[in-house]
Amino acid sequence: SSSPSFSPDGNQFTYIQLTPERKNQASEIHIANKDGSDNHVVYGTREEIGPPVWSPQGGWIAWISTVGPATYALQIFEIASKKLTNIAAPPDISFSDLGNVAWMPDGRHLLTFYVRPHSDHSQIGMVTLPSGDFHPVTNDVSSYSELALSANGRTLATVLSNIDSSVAWYKPEG
Repeated sequence: SSSPSFSPDGNQFTYIQLTPERKNQASEIHIANKDGSDNHVVYGTREEIGPPVWSPQGGWIAWISTVGPATYALQIFEIASKKLTNIAAPPDISFSDLGNVAWMPDGRHLLTFYVRPHSDHSQIGMVTLPSGDFHPVTNDVSSYSELALSANGRTLATVLSNIDSSVAWYKPEG
């Protein structure tokens, strides 16, 4: 299970339930009323998925999902139609495993983690909907995890890990 994400009106929440014991459905996205009643599955998949996050306008839920070996996509689920849209990462980056995503207040942009080739340092990027255009927010030697965004979108909290590297030169004896 994951942390819940509440609908904008606070009357419902969504969460993930992992079901590895099932052969055809490893992950389920649930929606329930705030008191836990009317808990039902709105989406199920064989793939592993990250924590779902409700959009500020209330019509969509987003998460990161595996779509192949070591390949991840941003998935947008339209609640009313049950339509799922996959947004692949651009060719020069990969979405970073099953980390969380955060909606911007306009409901047209999502923050997510990404990595560049030959790097394991997660950075923060922004995806524009519905086009899927990607723009880096960070691009440095640190690594980031966890995203939290203020309601007005002006303050971002994240966990930053400094990666210290050094080079040592040793002169051979003799």
